[in-house]
Amino acid sequence: MKNIQSVNIWVNGEIEIGTKLQVSGAGDDYSSRAVSNYKIYDDDMQIIAEGNIIIEGEDYINWGNLPAMSINEWIYNWVAQKLNLVII
Repeated sequence: MKNIQSVNIWVNGEIEIGTKLQVSGAGDDYSSRAVSNYKIYDDDMQIIAEGNIIIEGEDYINWGNLPAMSINEWIYNWVAQKLNLVII
């Protein structure tokens, strides 16, 4: 889990403040694409947004060519960029 710059998220008619990002693997075909699940939490550790994001193409190749220690950092940064979030 990573801390993120606070982000406003509309939830059931109210603005909630997201402060944490969690990313986990949901599936990988080991050749061309993988699915990651993301969750955004508030300070009380309540999930306020979640979904899946697909990594494929050149991004999948780049991710697969990293040393094992870098894979997690890379995917967190990639998901944050795609969701327009800033890891702090």
